[in-house]
Amino acid sequence: MGKPSRIPASAFVFFLASAAAHAQPALEFDAASVKLSPTQSGRPNSDGAPRLSDFGRGRVSYRGASTRWVIRQAYHLTEQQISGGPKWLDSDLYDIEAKANGPATDDELRKMLQALLAERFGLGVHYLEKDLAVYVLVVDKGGGKLVELQEGVPVRNPSREPRAGAKIVGNIEYRGSVQNFADLLASNPAVGRPVLDRTGRPGLYVFALTLYSGEDLVESLTTQLGLRLVSERAILRVLVIDHIERPTAN
Repeated sequence: MGKPSRIPASAFVFFLASAAAHAQPALEFDAASVKLSPTQSGRPNSDGAPRLSDFGRGRVSYRGASTRWVIRQAYHLTEQQISGGPKWLDSDLYDIEAKANGPATDDELRKMLQALLAERFGLGVHYLEKDLAVYVLVVDKGGGKLVELQEGVPVRNPSREPRAGAKIVGNIEYRGSVQNFADLLASNPAVGRPVLDRTGRPGLYVFALTLYSGEDLVESLTTQLGLRLVSERAILRVLVIDHIERPTAN
């Protein structure tokens, strides 16, 4: 174990992330639309993440997402855990709208997303196992500062306030499970590796984090949320893309 290297807060870009394991074709969306995004001519995010995203409550909505990013979300993987595929997986951006026929858990939505990728993109994959560098997310010895999610209560960031000699360069306002928050951290190139949840905190929480110029992200996680990233190695699955095509028309 060791302390991860410093991660500049200014380099941190945050996106909602999510995922799962093997596809179950029996779980499918009731309705789904896949279209080339109007933001195609715009400048995409560096990791292919959508400009807007919504995942939960029986619905998946992405605006301007790369296919590789969608695959990562569907299979609960980081960039380091995807191998193969044509160049358009990163360059073509899509808008995806999909709804389940009623309530669905995150894992069920991910399996539906896997089925959608198989049906509309012809996605075929297999897995390998590799020894990868990871971070584990743990509660700091000072104790966690997480706020449990209360339905109907808006996300607020009490730490978003000026600091002498520092400028606010970004913030996270997110609600969900700790593992989804760990996935969000892992999706950023500045973190650069999978993040595993070992906080032992089930349930849903509000994550509010302010990022200041010149401040280390790891330090911000500890001081504001009472969480810490620890460097380790772990045997993780790597998904290999065997076959994929541009999606069929709606």
